Amino acid sequence: RELGRWKARAAELERRLAAVESHALGTQLTPHFLCNSLQAVSTLLHRDPRAADAMVIALSDLLRMALRGSAAPEMPLAREIALVERYVEVMRLRFGSDLRLTVAVPLDVRGAMVPQFLLQPLVENAILHGFVDRAGEVRVSADRRGDMLRCVVSDNGRGLGGEPLIEGIGVAGTRGRLRALYGDRYRIELGTGEAGGVSVTVTLPYRQEVETEVGEPAP
Repeated sequence: RELGRWKARAAELERRLAAVESHALGTQLTPHFLCNSLQAVSTLLHRDPRAADAMVIALSDLLRMALRGSAAPEMPLAREIALVERYVEVMRLRFGSDLRLTVAVPLDVRGAMVPQFLLQPLVENAILHGFVDRAGEVRVSADRRGDMLRCVVSDNGRGLGGEPLIEGIGVAGTRGRLRALYGDRYRIELGTGEAGGVSVTVTLPYRQEVETEVGEPAP
């Protein structure tokens, strides 16, 4: 019985360490995200002050949403989608109204727990590398497949153009956090999207209960 308690304690400690590692990897993405957003503001500042002012307001709302649950390694998918929608609003002010976002996620799936900044870096990659200064659409979808959650971010941008798939900071950071939280129970697949751009598919365990937050004392 004593051995069983020690094993349970060790498993709990391992889970908490994984959550701390995931949180640390997630905070590495925040400065990258913030710098890119501030650069978007500076781009408009002298060209269109009114648009720059609107972007500052949208960016403030976005950062408030991003920091609201910053101590937790995970958040509901619905909150991550809301963050992505606000981020695209900021980028639309920069690139123009032709930048489009389509979200295809059933309501009954939006309560699933996902790592913070799971989708936003992937959407950011699609916009910055797929479109830059031309019109385009990013599609975010998710569905439940048994005990797994499948999330897909795809675009109709310029695609790979025959170049090999290379993981940038967004995909690499996502992979690191998934590994820290779920061990080998995750998968990331990069490929060509149905619309000719790039598609990133992330599969992770499906669950809706909220795990103990990082820093909360053990029972």
